[in-house]
Amino acid sequence: MGVFQIENGCLKKYTGTDAEAAVPEGITHIGEKAFDECRNLVRVSLPESVTSIGAYSFSSCRSLALTIPENVTRIGEYAFYGCQKLTSAVIPEGVTSIGESAFQECSSLTSITIPESVTSIENETFSGCSSLTSIAIPDGVTSIGWEAFYGCSGL
Repeated sequence: MGVFQIENGCLKKYTGTDAEAAVPEGITHIGEKAFDECRNLVRVSLPESVTSIGAYSFSSCRSLALTIPENVTRIGEYAFYGCQKLTSAVIPEGVTSIGESAFQECSSLTSITIPESVTSIENETFSGCSSLTSIAIPDGVTSIGWEAFYGCSGL
């Protein structure tokens, strides 16, 4: 059974070897490296109270599948880096910037939905997402970082 280290509404760290984890209600922020390298995780359930996903929070969770809650307004850098089994992601309305390398090396990512609220896509955000075959960039995007789609050979 997994253990959650929580402080002031922030999930600081998850420790455990379970295949599934349900983040407790009331958590508003997934902290930096909270699930970093939890390679056994197949599914994480996030409550609607989550508004922010921190840097490296799910980095290298190779088998991970999850749904980003609608209230999220911030996705930090390297948040889903190396999540090789992540096949699709819907970024919620309200997110204005997708962090640097947030989805880098998500090699199974075939579908990503970017809302109209996004104004910038940072450096290497989708770099190495070789299974992406199409992506719609909203009209409001005014900045796309270097190598944002590098290695996206399916595009």
